[in-house]
Amino acid sequence: FSFVYKGDEPGFIDEEFEWSNDFQIHFGQIKAELDVYMKAMNPESYFNQSMVNEQNSWKTISLKRWDIEFSKKQKHFPVTAGILRKYPSLISLSFNYLEPNGRIKHHCGDTNAIYRCHFGLEIPSGLPETGFRVRNEWREWHEGNWLIFMDACEHEAINLSKNRRIILVIDYLRPEFFERISKIISTVMTSL
Repeated sequence: FSFVYKGDEPGFIDEEFEWSNDFQIHFGQIKAELDVYMKAMNPESYFNQSMVNEQNSWKTISLKRWDIEFSKKQKHFPVTAGILRKYPSLISLSFNYLEPNGRIKHHCGDTNAIYRCHFGLEIPSGLPETGFRVRNEWREWHEGNWLIFMDACEHEAINLSKNRRIILVIDYLRPEFFERISKIISTVMTSL
């Protein structure tokens, strides 16, 4: 990739938020909604297949992306969508699958205005098989817990286990950028 973010913010954010606790409290219900949905529907392959080591190994179910609501999908996830609607600073939410032996290649996100937040739903193993790197630090996902990071920093994900990895991914707009939400979203959408 051609862009490397050089900001001095920390890579991982070890902080709790009101919304993060809300999702943790409802972990079982969120997982149950996803299980019901998956019996009838399949996730879609991530639009940018050049970011993975194997075609169709990274899949998503988006309920909201860059403040655009996907109400037809949200109807299948009443608890999850209900929590999402409570917090206007949550500008994206999707379920994210990484198939066995999948790798999301190292890349930098689109803006430092958000924290990208991973909530473990189905985690097959820990490091060194399954994990996540931001800059030079590797961490593991844990079911029912958050990994929050600066999306602009270089990061990558691996699932070298024999089972899929599923997380809930949220983009949280940092409060200092809230007044510029329209400009940030339009800039990112244009670049995509």
